[in-house]
Amino acid sequence: MKKILLFTLLNLFNTCIVYSQEALNGEWTGYLTQHIMGSVSESPLVLNIALAGDKISGIAYIEASEFLTISAKMDFKGYLQGDSIIIQEDKILEGDVLGDGIGWCIKRLVLKLETSENGYQLVGRWSGIEDGSNKKCIPGEVLLEKEGEKFYGTLLDSLTQEKIEGIAFIREKETGKRVKKAETETGVFYFAPVFGKSYHFNLTSNGYYDKIAFMDFTNPEQKKNYSLKKIVAGDITIIDHLQFERSSPQITESSKPSLNEFATFLRRNPNLLLEIAGHTSNEGSEVQNKLLSFNRATAVVNILKARGVNPKMLIPKGYGSEFPLEDNATEEGRVKNRRVEFKILSIK
Repeated sequence: MKKILLFTLLNLFNTCIVYSQEALNGEWTGYLTQHIMGSVSESPLVLNIALAGDKISGIAYIEASEFLTISAKMDFKGYLQGDSIIIQEDKILEGDVLGDGIGWCIKRLVLKLETSENGYQLVGRWSGIEDGSNKKCIPGEVLLEKEGEKFYGTLLDSLTQEKIEGIAFIREKETGKRVKKAETETGVFYFAPVFGKSYHFNLTSNGYYDKIAFMDFTNPEQKKNYSLKKIVAGDITIIDHLQFERSSPQITESSKPSLNEFATFLRRNPNLLLEIAGHTSNEGSEVQNKLLSFNRATAVVNILKARGVNPKMLIPKGYGSEFPLEDNATEEGRVKNRRVEFKILSIK
């Protein structure tokens, strides 16, 4: 029982920390839908939220519609409940008259915090009663936005350290969900990360090798430089995270994401001519090893072709154990020698 209670308290504590760190505090702007004088209006809404522990307080500013300069100011209180944010307006502090016999709605908002491209959103619904008459108001929807703390990245040429234009594809590391495609002509990109989440960056620029990077926003760096290496004829690169079934050219399922990224890189650089080279350790006969290495290189070429890469860019080769990277006398060395590389033969 004590363990369950402790776990519950820790969950509540962690929820409060996450919400505070994600900056619930501050000004949120957006709108809510409401019925005013017989029509549905998207009424501009501003919430100034102050969060202390799991308790919320603040001031709300609402206009009747974007076309009417009729407004009201209300105070509110609220609390966190699981992943929901509950806000209850208390009383009208200031307000213009809507019309004869018409009062402002005193609202209860049930909101969820979501991420957006530039920060955060509060999304949900409201219900309430009309001030003065206590009639039920027709419920509506709420959408509020707030800019988040921004992370700035800079793409640089690895040799000259000059800024280069490119694209940053940003995904949540855990779910793979795309957060942003940040295109930059100046070399500088930005996005608004969420505290506690980790992100996967695929950084690209035409004429350069892609760079994969990760960022954990539990201890954020607000600015970071990323150096990209220019593609040069003669370069040899091992295809990372590529595995085959034992003694077979069959590519494992876990290798597909790596090949997908490689195919994307090649489609962005159609002016390259590559040799796809298979290599093995020295176990077995050299004739078999050369055949196996060629078949593995061919299997890679076939997958790349199936993913839209021009087959004229790709030349498969099998070298067997002819060019080891490490000593074949150790298991560790043999593992490193079993690889597929690509070599830049020419750049058109």
